[in-house]
Amino acid sequence: MKEIGRIFKFAGHLWPYYLGVSLGSVLLALMSQAQPLLTKMAIDRLPTVVGGSHDLTPVLLIVFVLFATDVGATLISNVSGYYGDILATKLRFFLSTKYYEHLLTLSQKYYSTELTGKIISRLNRSIYGLTNFVNMFANNFLQFILTTVFTLIIVARYSWVVAVLFASLYPIFLWLTSRTSKKWQEYQKEINESYDVGSGRFAEVIGQIKVAKSYTSEKSEASFFARMMRKTVKTTYPQSRLWHKEDIYRRLILNLIFGAVYVYIFWEAVNGTFTVGETVLLIQYGALIRLPIFSMSWLVDNTQRAIADSKDFFEAMAETPDVIDKPNAKILKVTSGELVFKNVSFAYEEDQPVLKHVSFTQQPGSKIALVGESGEGKTTITNLMLRLYDPQSGAITIDGSDISTVTQKSLRQNIAVVFQ
Repeated sequence: MKEIGRIFKFAGHLWPYYLGVSLGSVLLALMSQAQPLLTKMAIDRLPTVVGGSHDLTPVLLIVFVLFATDVGATLISNVSGYYGDILATKLRFFLSTKYYEHLLTLSQKYYSTELTGKIISRLNRSIYGLTNFVNMFANNFLQFILTTVFTLIIVARYSWVVAVLFASLYPIFLWLTSRTSKKWQEYQKEINESYDVGSGRFAEVIGQIKVAKSYTSEKSEASFFARMMRKTVKTTYPQSRLWHKEDIYRRLILNLIFGAVYVYIFWEAVNGTFTVGETVLLIQYGALIRLPIFSMSWLVDNTQRAIADSKDFFEAMAETPDVIDKPNAKILKVTSGELVFKNVSFAYEEDQPVLKHVSFTQQPGSKIALVGESGEGKTTITNLMLRLYDPQSGAITIDGSDISTVTQKSLRQNIAVVFQ
């Protein structure tokens, strides 16, 4: 669960919104406890007012309080939902801008090994999944937990046996869920990878549609995209089958425990241990605790998706640039503009050299044309001059200043580039 902690820690500055939603969850959880208690009080008083022999005021007051709590829950749930929506939107903005800002700091090498479309797909999928999870967690998870805690405390006041049976549902559910979690995550990783590759290729082709049409590759590109999407469908079959098969086991065990609880409640009621009001109260609390427990499948499903998505996001955020300014990098000041390559060697991949001991000098005011077949290093020389990459050996100087000792910003501000 450390990924979940990283999600909240990463956006810790949004704590006022977390606090607002959490406060709403606490109030809603407390209000949910009122209805069974008030219903019990009303039922226990009914025999005393049947036939009009006693004052109806206490019963009517209970009914009014029930109405007031319903109205209060309606208002609080919508206010809390509003803050949850704002929280999700601000989190999406924060994650998106941080992701984009970080990508802009990475070196050219990162983009040479990643599809542009895949990077974009990861932005959409990961951040959308993370914000949805945080919104769900803020609006549902805390309320479910608090509802359960408050319910168990009140139920224990009337029957410790029923409270223990209810409490046993959670460790059983979590244990059964943990059996499938690791395998489910593996399936989700495969789905995410296929989706990102397919969506990435889609973006690349649409952005270069002229190239695709020029090489009449429309059918092959459509086939590739369909193949990637088909892989997501193929992987979803075993993933969903695994999850729902285990969910049947989970729910059947919960059904058995709830059945045992209801049998015990009615048995004790027949024996006179519980009053009619207490019997109704325990049944209502059983229904109240049933919702969070049976909703845990949905919560766990969304949590696992968020964990899988967060891994891709944080892996991208953990990437570091290969080309960085030295601590005391100076500002490049070009006087005449002499460019010198001194014994420069470079390779994009180890043991696959592109340039070997290249040396030349371009005098100020002169022109140089680099001529050669594709792959002989023409673009590489330009990339090295812009310091998009650092050479494995040798040095590149401008007016005698090694470009590795100046800031990248000042270097590139002094170079004009016209791309083909």
